[in-house]
Amino acid sequence: LGRVLVEDDGTWTMYYTTPNLAWGMPTQEIYRATAPTPDGPWTPDGGFALEGGQKESWNYQIGTTGVCKIEDTYRLYYTGFTGRNERDESAWSLPQLGVATSTDGATFEHSDGPVLPAMTFAEWENEGATSHAIRQREDGTWEMFYVGHPRPVYTFPNPANDTLQIGYATSEDGITWERYGTESIADTGETGYP
Repeated sequence: LGRVLVEDDGTWTMYYTTPNLAWGMPTQEIYRATAPTPDGPWTPDGGFALEGGQKESWNYQIGTTGVCKIEDTYRLYYTGFTGRNERDESAWSLPQLGVATSTDGATFEHSDGPVLPAMTFAEWENEGATSHAIRQREDGTWEMFYVGHPRPVYTFPNPANDTLQIGYATSEDGITWERYGTESIADTGETGYP
């Protein structure tokens, strides 16, 4: 899934966040803009499509992961952050995957909680997951690849140099996800955070 969707009438719709310039992190809103073609002109709606949760909730800060339309329902997948990490004030805490739904694609409502909660018992992912890549296979099964974080995410001023691990999960409906065991499926050999 991408952050851009082409509507049935040919309108291009983009969902995006703007970073908190002080930290380079997502803010508390996801916005929407539309255009007749990918070249634009792009017109922002003027409001936000999704607002983050209450302070200290799992989705206080949010960032767009992807969007899709299933029949008459839009799904907006996003990464939610609790905010500052309690153990390290220079880091963000527990990124988790959430989904919000909408009937018009303009305003979304959150699900009750994260659809891929943090797996805090696995060392390679004990500080959450980001960079979710989601798709629906031809057989209808949903699959997701994601980056697990062994240290608090976005530690400042310098990111940790842990080797990044890739996780995998599947779902029959795109809402309820099951991880492929408790181990990562790949070691990227790369360090730092994406």
